[in-house]
Amino acid sequence: RVVERPFGDRHPIAPRTQVTMLVALMLGLMIPFVVFFLRRFFDTTVHGRRDVEKFTTIPILGEVPHGQPGTGESEIIVSKQNDDVLTEAFRMLRTNISFMSIDNPVQVIMFTSSVPHSGKTFISTNLALMLASSNKRVLLIDLDLRRRTLTKQMEQRNNRRGMTSLLTGKIDSLAEAISKSNINDKLDIIYAGPQPPNPAELLMSKRIENIIEELRTMYDYIIIDSVPAMAVADALIADRFVDLSVFVIRQGKLDRNLLPDIELLNSEKKLHNMSVILNNVTYAKHGYGYGYGYYSDEELPKRVRMWHKFKKLFKKRK
Repeated sequence: RVVERPFGDRHPIAPRTQVTMLVALMLGLMIPFVVFFLRRFFDTTVHGRRDVEKFTTIPILGEVPHGQPGTGESEIIVSKQNDDVLTEAFRMLRTNISFMSIDNPVQVIMFTSSVPHSGKTFISTNLALMLASSNKRVLLIDLDLRRRTLTKQMEQRNNRRGMTSLLTGKIDSLAEAISKSNINDKLDIIYAGPQPPNPAELLMSKRIENIIEELRTMYDYIIIDSVPAMAVADALIADRFVDLSVFVIRQGKLDRNLLPDIELLNSEKKLHNMSVILNNVTYAKHGYGYGYGYYSDEELPKRVRMWHKFKKLFKKRK
């Protein structure tokens, strides 16, 4: 006989589906935030002008935004007809350089950096072309006698008529070392020439000072693509005959721990009239001012466009 009929809930007491779904939802939301936080926490590279202004007192000459896919370090992107963001950034650099020469005219400009692959050659080449497009006589010099990056990118690695030939006396005439540019008739180039075994000693010679003084009478601007200043001493040696030293910092490449060392170069006057250019900037604010450009919705990074769409959708629902 049945003493007492069984009783209980029709639904199972385990596993509890709602609790499991809630825990899974919380973990799904929390894990990405933890991953992004850890990535940001352990990422010590420079992320914008705020980092540079926090650790240094060096004036920021401008910002060069991240290029479109396929834009290499040797690519020429500026022209009179272009109105894209990159070209506009170089126009602002050209204007800011004129502001740097109110009391002392800036004629010889040297580009250097902390580490290789910061974009010195890309910026110096396009800035030289931008200055030449304003009807100025411009000379671009590859003074990176060790790697000869500009010379190689211009496919002139076997050109024997260059700066090293001038400094060693293999070429007596300055006109022999100057090559005409096929990009702009106002732009001339002096390539590095054969790679020497003693580049620092060549740059310490009196001969290069005489060459630069003679070139000052021939050109409105002389753009020098030099070596990383914190890797070898060549840039510090060449600083004695330049009017403006531009330190290129690539966003996402340079470690923030090196910024105090860059500030030390400025405070000790090891680089004359020093300024900074931020390269590969992925986003800039709308508005006016140094290094600020205009971005259309199509030119913004994809993640920024998605965030803007989310904010607009949220505002409409409110």
